[in-house]
Amino acid sequence: MWRDGTWQTARGWSGSKTYELTPGLSRRAALIGAPDLLLFPDHFGARTVEFRAGLELGWMQSSLALLSWFRARGLMPSVARFTPLFHRVATWFEAAGTDRGGMVVEIRGEVDGSPATRRWTLLAEAGDGPFIPAIPALIAINKLAAGEYAPGARPALEIFSLEKAENALSRLKVTTRRDTQSS
Repeated sequence: MWRDGTWQTARGWSGSKTYELTPGLSRRAALIGAPDLLLFPDHFGARTVEFRAGLELGWMQSSLALLSWFRARGLMPSVARFTPLFHRVATWFEAAGTDRGGMVVEIRGEVDGSPATRRWTLLAEAGDGPFIPAIPALIAINKLAAGEYAPGARPALEIFSLEKAENALSRLKVTTRRDTQSS
């Protein structure tokens, strides 16, 4: 991950932090890998870029952290072959969760030479969370169909603005919030 302007190694599902999605609703999230880690530092001029994911049920989150710990020490084979089992267990406990979830995007960098933090929070309700990842593709497809975007594989960092994404999200039971901090 990119932290304080340098590349550092971190174990997936470690470094758990709690994020408030809305008053009264918090979720724990741990470090994960994502292709965007390579793109965001230069594109945004960010000093720190971390990706985290979390599960609503704390014991599931802790289980992933424990599996990661064992795997990092060579005490467990790749967990990929256990995916069908993990999916089955998750299905058994689906009713213990809710239809609410969300995400926080936080970028730290500089604005006019001073440290600054930008945070965007999304709260998905009524089970609409799984539709969120399709929104950028929907916007891109519409732009391609309208001839506003050339076909081809490349990073999609500048296909659309945050405002366009929020507008596309309006068809779902989703609310967003933007926060700005200067240090």
